[in-house]
Amino acid sequence: RAHMISRACENSIFMAAANRVGEEPTMRFMGDSMLVGPSAEVYTVLDQAIEGYAVATIDLDEVRTVREDRQLIQYREPLAYRSIVRKY
Repeated sequence: RAHMISRACENSIFMAAANRVGEEPTMRFMGDSMLVGPSAEVYTVLDQAIEGYAVATIDLDEVRTVREDRQLIQYREPLAYRSIVRKY
């Protein structure tokens, strides 16, 4: 859950994760499907190990607002990672 919230916030995007529930011979699936907004708000989460679905209303303008407020692009330092991306 923390990973999803972090990635949504770092990238200023909405993120949805759909995870299965149930058991197989060697594995147990716990669900935890969720929708997270660009400001790290958890819109909905299915945190019980039962099948289900969730519905949420999102405002796509929130992405623009969060990106304008944070202005993270100004902190990029391409020279710091140029040698890393050159390999790819």
